[in-house]
Amino acid sequence: WRRLQLWHPSRCSVARGHPDAGFFGAEDSTGTPHRGRGNRYLQTTGLISGEKSEGDSMEIGIIGLGRMGGNMAQRLLKGGHRVVAYDLRPEAVKEIEGKGAAGASSLADLASRLSTPRAVWVMAPAGEATERTLTALAGTLSEGDVIIDGGNANYKDSMRRAAMLKEKGLDFLDAGTSGGIWGLTEGYSLMVGGDKAAYERVESIFQTLAPSPTSGYGHVGPAG
Repeated sequence: WRRLQLWHPSRCSVARGHPDAGFFGAEDSTGTPHRGRGNRYLQTTGLISGEKSEGDSMEIGIIGLGRMGGNMAQRLLKGGHRVVAYDLRPEAVKEIEGKGAAGASSLADLASRLSTPRAVWVMAPAGEATERTLTALAGTLSEGDVIIDGGNANYKDSMRRAAMLKEKGLDFLDAGTSGGIWGLTEGYSLMVGGDKAAYERVESIFQTLAPSPTSGYGHVGPAG
């Protein structure tokens, strides 16, 4: 898994940009977005859930409405899911409300608008911003809730965060996400680490974000 992480475009060091600026793990060293490389890798290695059909719609919180986070929220809405969205920028929340999401004014407000057990996807810049967000978010959630980090964190940080959140009774999934500007229409390639049972509880989210319900995403092992 660590070897896969180093290869995958959403995991490499040149890809750890600022999610809210739209530079999510989808560029190479020249700044050119990758298109579908992660999906082809998942297909050729068999790391896809090829036997699954599209799951039921569910509700999910999205924190971070930059170019990629906003597009992911839109894709989930189009897939029939209920999205509760929060961003530090009120105008970004208002914009996604116009597309059908429920807007939240704070992390606590977001948590209060979700039914338990909750699922919350964090799209914050890797590093201190993600750390602050996860710490604050954990204080608003309940045992059995799932946090998904799509911010292309260093695998050591993901392992540490999974252990920290487990002590609070929370499940943590780290999702290597590739798709860039094409993700909204073509889907995202997703390599997910973390507890398998937690992954299965929210798999319909990955099925909607992926290019199809049967390809382009997979559970690849524990967090990290």
